[in-house]
Amino acid sequence: MNEFRNVISELKQIFKKDEKERLKEILKKEQLFKLYLFINTLLDTFRKEYIAYDQKRMDLVARISTEWTKWGIGMDFLESVIFPYLKIAVIHQFLNLSEQIDIQRTNYQVFILPQLKEDIILNSQKLKEYKVKFKVSLNGNEYDTDNPLDLAICSAKDILKDFYELDNSLFKNLESIRLEKKSPQYYFIHVPEADIGVHSLYAVIEGIVRNAVKHGERKGTLIVKLIFCETYEEVKKLFIPVENKDIEKKEDYYYLLITCSFDLIKNDLDKKLWNFFKQGIITETGEIQPENWGIKEIKISAGYFAGVGLEAVDTPNFDFLMVGRTRKEVWEDEKERLAYCIKLQKPRYLLIFSSNEDVKGRAKEFERYGIKVISEIKELKEKTWDYEILYVDKNKTEEFEKNIEEEDKMRLPQRVVYADETEDINWNQNPSKIILGIYDKWLEVWKRNKSLRSIKGMFYSETINVEKKTDYQDFKLYKKDMFTDFLTDMIKTQTRETKIVLAQHKTVSSIESLKSEVKKQILFYQQGTARDKFFSMFSNILAGHSGDNFGVNLLMRKFIESGLLKVLIIDERITQSVVNKMAPEEGPNIHFLDKLAWMGIFVASGVDFESGKESLDFVEKRGNTWDENLKKFLRVEIRKDGCIEVTGGEYKERTKDIDIFFIHQTKFNEIYNKLRMESKEELVKIWKEKIPYIIVHSGRGKPKGEKPKNTTFVGYSLLQNYVVNEPSKFYLVQMALGAKEEENG
Repeated sequence: MNEFRNVISELKQIFKKDEKERLKEILKKEQLFKLYLFINTLLDTFRKEYIAYDQKRMDLVARISTEWTKWGIGMDFLESVIFPYLKIAVIHQFLNLSEQIDIQRTNYQVFILPQLKEDIILNSQKLKEYKVKFKVSLNGNEYDTDNPLDLAICSAKDILKDFYELDNSLFKNLESIRLEKKSPQYYFIHVPEADIGVHSLYAVIEGIVRNAVKHGERKGTLIVKLIFCETYEEVKKLFIPVENKDIEKKEDYYYLLITCSFDLIKNDLDKKLWNFFKQGIITETGEIQPENWGIKEIKISAGYFAGVGLEAVDTPNFDFLMVGRTRKEVWEDEKERLAYCIKLQKPRYLLIFSSNEDVKGRAKEFERYGIKVISEIKELKEKTWDYEILYVDKNKTEEFEKNIEEEDKMRLPQRVVYADETEDINWNQNPSKIILGIYDKWLEVWKRNKSLRSIKGMFYSETINVEKKTDYQDFKLYKKDMFTDFLTDMIKTQTRETKIVLAQHKTVSSIESLKSEVKKQILFYQQGTARDKFFSMFSNILAGHSGDNFGVNLLMRKFIESGLLKVLIIDERITQSVVNKMAPEEGPNIHFLDKLAWMGIFVASGVDFESGKESLDFVEKRGNTWDENLKKFLRVEIRKDGCIEVTGGEYKERTKDIDIFFIHQTKFNEIYNKLRMESKEELVKIWKEKIPYIIVHSGRGKPKGEKPKNTTFVGYSLLQNYVVNEPSKFYLVQMALGAKEEENG
């Protein structure tokens, strides 16, 4: 890296000259000109990074302002939630710059505190054993680091990929940088409304850090400790809450302690702050309480992330957030500091509707594992049940079908498995095996629906050298140096449309034999890279599990699920965003729509009506012929009776069985108004005869009174993120099947 430093030094000298002389000097030397381009690329990248981050924050504000959602999806705490925040260098550079605290004076430390024995006494040295450590590889040399902000530096080669395409000779050393956790760990947590909920946690961390810098004792580097605890027993080893009483013990929460080095306890700071937090949001006269609004923002965001309602946030009696002080042993100097403890929801996997005595007898134990047992139909109908799968036992099937209306189903898990008459599950086995067994039954439903004889899921990695760690028989792992076997197995399968493939750094365009296969036999193909959120989580869990392989096995099944389901999107903003978008990471001249289609995601350029006289076009026609790019879009026709058909597009043949249909609320209204049907619900009912999942979406909050009662709703920003910005069929399907409606619809 000396070459890099020398060029930087020379550039600094040149920038001391006036603008005219400076430009002359830069143009004289090729290296300096490259560096000049590099800096401009860097600044442009930071702008885009900040704008994307800020947009997600605005989406969070819009969502909280219109409705407190009661649905979420499972995400990995480290890979999907915490590390993406620490990678955003531009946020950490400017978060507290007004107080002269920039990225170089900020150090985040992440700890994972598993369940500890009662007799273990923690101190600052012992706590270090639970710090998440990283291994950095640079030009064949390795060194350790425990500061996750190094992620931002080591991801430079990904952030600046456009510059490397121009010329990578100047910064070729960056190409060899690789950072990975020394001891991979994973913890699934339940995040409200996917990325929107993630940003509510970011808002909490930002608020705490800003307060520490603004009001704390600013000496040296700001150290922010984020300590993940599996149980409240672990919290008590590190934390003394102001009211010094245990919160209600619940098995369905993890806990996160946040403490900053600047927040030294003086003059009962923790007690004063706690009194601010106990203030309501709304006064007795119905007005908003304006005092200490920064504290209220932290409280609101923590409540949203914990999955409580606005009413719980407004009361002084709440337990989703606690304020107190660290025990002296937490910090190396043994000084007490302000600390916050917030709740993280555990995943909720299985909702069982059964009166089986064996099931009911284990109900309390099951709750520790994300399983809820309900035996009364009234209880099932009265609220939103935010679980992944609903299992209806054979003794409850008739009662369920007789009493649950279509509108009720919108508040229940969208994955529904009915027990066969002859089926007899062993309810006395390990709860994790019950969850995986019912997930298998869910996949069998789709195999039958699609008339598939078999499903062949395959994963190839050239960097993760792992043994087979899954009991899922339809999924095969290929270690590095096994690519030939991988290709052979992938192509020799005779059954059509059964292959679901994830391959690291292997594109369709780079492998001749894949080009025809991806159109004929492969149902789902995705190139996996470190920049992909799902692939990062997948790799971490695959490499990190030891002993308990539940996480690996669950993820395998969810990946197969995401490969099986096909997605159709009707939204003019999505269409206009991708009409001229290419996918250079997939190869030369590869259109972005090809990449989406390989994953089973299809976008419409417009809607035609059976009369042939009217249409809704989302992009303009050019003369009498369609632009070549537009040929890749689907054309959708709506018949007079409301039925929907795919009538055109390069990938029309792959859309015979669409499973998930996202439609913009405005476009739905326009279609409905042209058809003049009896009700919106009637139109949706007709669509559901062919497409089981209809999801309405809109920007800037939920449109009250417009959405059909028999559909679910998601915010447009989530769709935009997982289709346009960070294409991920996995998260798109998890979001679609995770969405649920509130009690009032």
